[in-house]
Amino acid sequence: MMKKENKFVRFDTFFVNFMLQIEERNPSTEQRKEAFHLFREKTGKIMFASFPTMQKWFGLGGYAEPGRSQIFEFAFFLPLSPEELNQFLQCGLRAPAIQINDYQETIFWYGLENSYTYEKCLELILNFERHMTADIEIQHISQTGDLLRQFQLKKNLSEEQFMGWMMANAGAFKGYSQTTLNYLIKYKKTILKHARLEQKESLETALSDTDYASWKAKHRLRLKSEPEGDKIRQYIYNNRKLPEEQRKEILNMVSFVYFEDDSNVRLISEIFSKKSVPGKYYPSLHVMTEKYLSDLLNVAVHKEREIRMIQAERYLETMHDTPKDPCPEWIIMRIQEYTGNLCGGRATVEEALSCISMYRKEHKRRLVQIDRSDLLPFVQCVALQSYMESIQYESDQYDFREARKQFIELADQTLTACNMARFSEEYELDALLLAGFQENECYLYGEMLEEMGR
Repeated sequence: MMKKENKFVRFDTFFVNFMLQIEERNPSTEQRKEAFHLFREKTGKIMFASFPTMQKWFGLGGYAEPGRSQIFEFAFFLPLSPEELNQFLQCGLRAPAIQINDYQETIFWYGLENSYTYEKCLELILNFERHMTADIEIQHISQTGDLLRQFQLKKNLSEEQFMGWMMANAGAFKGYSQTTLNYLIKYKKTILKHARLEQKESLETALSDTDYASWKAKHRLRLKSEPEGDKIRQYIYNNRKLPEEQRKEILNMVSFVYFEDDSNVRLISEIFSKKSVPGKYYPSLHVMTEKYLSDLLNVAVHKEREIRMIQAERYLETMHDTPKDPCPEWIIMRIQEYTGNLCGGRATVEEALSCISMYRKEHKRRLVQIDRSDLLPFVQCVALQSYMESIQYESDQYDFREARKQFIELADQTLTACNMARFSEEYELDALLLAGFQENECYLYGEMLEEMGR
């Protein structure tokens, strides 16, 4: 198991090393102070956050990580090259590199390539939003590679030409990675499929201790056309001799094997711990909740709604001279669809803007991004399932070294495809998952968290 005194590369370590151009696993307090003062000097003492929060970015007085948007902001003041910005995102935050499918990040990237100011990029972003047509079709497909190739050809064009290219491809800038989402969905289905098969074996074992087989044979004509799950339920409901605890256990297994969709609750119970993470020692680890997982899996819906509401907001802003005029019908319909009649059937421009502002403020917390910390526990579970299945068919013994090797290979394959930093034991989560591969058995993410919390 991992020891609490182990040191890992966190954002503060990365930031100090970057600013001072050193390589220290555990920078001293003096080095942290020097890096912080250098950062303040190079950025003109701009307040990207509160003073104590910025100090914590360097591990002074606590620990905190900047948000992705804050890194994009101070990238223009340090300044950073696009390659250095990607280091901050991938190695510092352990997040995806610049998202070419996000129009804001693409414009920031263009700005860094052409020595634009941060404020100038904000103007371009606002201009892009104002010119997005209401009937734009968001393209929920994987096209990162194509966009990257086009961007490399367009990044040195004039502002007018570059923005013209972006507008011509507006539907491609959907704000999230379809490739990453596809991996998450694929791994979810794989894990639940395996869990369902295991539960089916347990169900068959439980039913073998009852007279279900003889009951089914006796009623075979009546039950002939009914699905197996319905047969088992009828048997349980009609058999009052079974102990209540046994009845509940069998019904629960039947529900999962035959009737449930790909439940997030079941998925969380397979991989994650419901206990709190000891944040004092493990600040980068988090507990997966049903709500957070739902937001991750529905990122396409949430991102499109945000884009649609921004379109409506920008359109209404052009009517600022007539705030009491009726709001356009297409915006009313959109507000009703997303908010559930928050504004009623009719509204003025002013009222609609208020509704949209309220919605975007509330909706912001649902605009999550799939990161390494979300993907890797899924990868570990899938890799272990695949390995255990392979040795079962080949009658081999469990070899933790081979299981670990296959996990790292799948992790690197997934992370590379998702434009994230490769697997490394220098990261806290990676080391934790790797430590789960013990000589005689393997512990999944949630089991490791529970062990550490004892």
